[in-house]
Amino acid sequence: MATIIAVYLGNNYGSVASFISSINGKLSGSQLTSSNILSSNALPANAITSNTELQQLEAEAESIQGEISNLTSESQKLDSVIASFKQNGSVQIPSLGNAINSINDSTSNSIYMQELQNELVNKSSEVLSLSSYLNLNGSKILIENQTLIQPAGSLTSLSVINIDYAGYLTVEVSGSYSQYANVTVSWSSHGIQYNSTKSIGASGEVSFPVLPSRVNIAIGNTDPTHEAIENVTVTYHY
Repeated sequence: MATIIAVYLGNNYGSVASFISSINGKLSGSQLTSSNILSSNALPANAITSNTELQQLEAEAESIQGEISNLTSESQKLDSVIASFKQNGSVQIPSLGNAINSINDSTSNSIYMQELQNELVNKSSEVLSLSSYLNLNGSKILIENQTLIQPAGSLTSLSVINIDYAGYLTVEVSGSYSQYANVTVSWSSHGIQYNSTKSIGASGEVSFPVLPSRVNIAIGNTDPTHEAIENVTVTYHY
C-alpha cells in the first residue's frame, strides 16, 4: 500500500511522508478503514485532487483490511484445531496405548496357543505310538534270509537282540535239507526266566513271546546223520 501511494505522490514525497507513516502504522495495528484515511491530518491538501483517486485509496485500504480479517479467521481456526487436539489427545493417546497392549497380548496369546497346539500334536503322536505298541501293530525285521549250514546234531546261535517293548518274535525257516530243524528263544526280564524250543521240521514259522530284555535266538539241527542248510528270517512284532 505504501508503495502505491509513494508512486502516485512521487513529486510530493516530503509532504506525504507522514501520511504514509500514518497508514503503515494503522495497517500494522489492523485498524485501516476508509474513515482512517479520510480523517488523517497528515494528508496535505494538494495530495489528492479527485474523488476517483480517493476512492481508489479507500478500495485498497478495504482490500487490506479484508486480508487482515481473513488471516485473523484462519488463525482462530488454527487455534481451535490446536485446542481440540490438546483436549482429545489425552483421551486418544491412552486409547492407542490400550489398543497396542491389546494387540501385544493377542500376539502373545497366539504364540502360546501355537506352542500348545505343537505340544498337543507331539503328545498325540506319542499316544498313537503307545497305542500301536499296546496293540502290537508295529513290526521290524531283525534278521532277513540269513543262510545257515549246520552239521548233523549242531546248534547255531544267531545273535543277541535287544528288545525295547513287550511283543513277540516270529522265526521263519525255509530251504532246509533236514526234517529235524528247531528254534530256541531265551530271555530274562522282570524276574521271569524264559527258555523255549519249538520244532519246525524242514520249513515253517514259529512264534515266541518276549518282554523288554536281551533275547537269544538259536537254530538247531537235531538230525544225527545229515547236515542242514536253512534260510532264516526273524521278525519282531510290538
